[in-house]
Amino acid sequence: MFKAVRPIVYTALVFGLALAAFAEYRAMSMDAALMLLPTQTTSKSALFRDQIGRQFRISGRESATFTPSVETKALAHKHFTLHGALPRAWYDYIPNTQGPMPLVILLHGAGRDGLSQIEMWRETADLHGVALVAPNSFGQSWDLADPEPAFFAQIVETIAGFHNIDRNRIFLFGHSDGAAYAQLLLMVTQGPWRAAALHAGYAPSVTSMAGLVKPYRLYIGENEQIFSVSQARAIGQKRAAQGQPNDLILIPRHDHWFYSIGSQIAEDVWGWFASLPH
Repeated sequence: MFKAVRPIVYTALVFGLALAAFAEYRAMSMDAALMLLPTQTTSKSALFRDQIGRQFRISGRESATFTPSVETKALAHKHFTLHGALPRAWYDYIPNTQGPMPLVILLHGAGRDGLSQIEMWRETADLHGVALVAPNSFGQSWDLADPEPAFFAQIVETIAGFHNIDRNRIFLFGHSDGAAYAQLLLMVTQGPWRAAALHAGYAPSVTSMAGLVKPYRLYIGENEQIFSVSQARAIGQKRAAQGQPNDLILIPRHDHWFYSIGSQIAEDVWGWFASLPH
């Protein structure tokens, strides 16, 4: 009896491995299809705005601990989407609103998960009727060497199948490592996003990046410990010279820690997103 079962188990295993390999190949092909070509850049220069963010309230020493609230954990919904052969986790938060909703894709910092971003954005989402999706990175951080636009496109399609999403108003927001990944997605992939806002992070390489001239805005503290403010400014100026409009918002007395002013950043970011023509 056991001898008869072995060929069946072996066949099932081979079939499963073949199916997984095909799924992985298909995912890689979808990602490759969404990558931009260098011919899609522009030779016209664009505006670079260097501003001081005095509108943010920084009170005393910033805390170094943060955990998403019990309420956010209860209200956000966790999902799994297959990208290739691997299940990828992501969260959504849908406000109680009528009519088509804009969508913001939130990218967390290293060592965090999507809930950390939903916690910071939930108040803005409720106030303005904005849908949120917050994927988890694969591992502790986002892989800047291997952007996966198809994974995010899958998420957009999934959530649009259940909720009234305004496809003309889809945006990216990222913090730290997630900010670098958001900038990369904006500049080198053909995603549905129209703009990106970044906090305390940027993609360090500029010369290898060629893409559409979708705008971005970077918020960075004057006491930033990880990413160089002067390099952020130089990158912004270079991107503007290459045709990509962008802003740098320097926040006095602020450092890399996002979670003490995250809700303020979210509200300011949404004001900028909402002001963009569509």
